[in-house]
Amino acid sequence: MVDKIIEEKLKNSLIGIYKLQDIKAIMPLVNGESSLLFLLFLSEDHIFSPGEIAKNLKVTKGRVTVMLSSLFDKKLIDLSLDIKDRRKIQVKLTENGRKKIASQVENIGIIVDSMINKLGETRAKELTSLLDYMIKEFNSN
Repeated sequence: MVDKIIEEKLKNSLIGIYKLQDIKAIMPLVNGESSLLFLLFLSEDHIFSPGEIAKNLKVTKGRVTVMLSSLFDKKLIDLSLDIKDRRKIQVKLTENGRKKIASQVENIGIIVDSMINKLGETRAKELTSLLDYMIKEFNSN
């Protein structure tokens, strides 16, 4: 049985983290259209199919279609037919898309530097270790 005091403290801590301005600045990269741009930006070849995007972002293909349409209209991505299989669509960043997401990634770097300065190097390492452990445990289930 989970200790109710620990449960309450953890819940309050998570809510507190969510309310931090620095965290709010990072959230768009893990949700919505920016998460799709971020996925393309981080990949080596920067090209994905809509199905691969849905799988990686853990969203429906319908949601991906809506995001792709919006990002295409904003000229942040290009859509093209796969040369090997013309029934498939390839998605890649445009130069404008790359610049937009690179700017957001740069801002994250500034936020992380600020967090390290506020926490101190030792606590930042402890936090990183705990987060890495949490990620590993949650991904194994």
